[in-house]
Amino acid sequence: MINGDTGPQSLRNAFRVLNGEVRRMEKVARRHRRQGFMKGPRQYCSVCAKVFDLAIVDPKANMTASLCSDCKQSLAQGYTAVVTADEYALMKSDYLKANGMAGKVVPVSKDAMLKIKEKFDVSRKKSTDPT
Repeated sequence: MINGDTGPQSLRNAFRVLNGEVRRMEKVARRHRRQGFMKGPRQYCSVCAKVFDLAIVDPKANMTASLCSDCKQSLAQGYTAVVTADEYALMKSDYLKANGMAGKVVPVSKDAMLKIKEKFDVSRKKSTDPT
């Protein structure tokens, strides 16, 4: 006899309570399935647009912008994320560091991104070099 329990009778009561909890949880799960809850991402990376943090979510819920672990680590190392609507680049330079942009996300226009690509794309410069 522990804490006034009488053995088999308290075990039966615990079993009934457990069955009731299981039925209650199944009922909640059925209701959520009817409402369209599904497994999906809750966050996306504001730099590389990778989705992460998967969970059971309401389909009407919006994802929130955050940084994924890879981009967060790169920014912590002193890289600057240059971002347009369609693409991004992680850059590290003394000029960006001197102007306080190291470790930050910098939105730029498509024209500015083209200039950055032309200046820093080594394979493009080699292909136009006549030698």
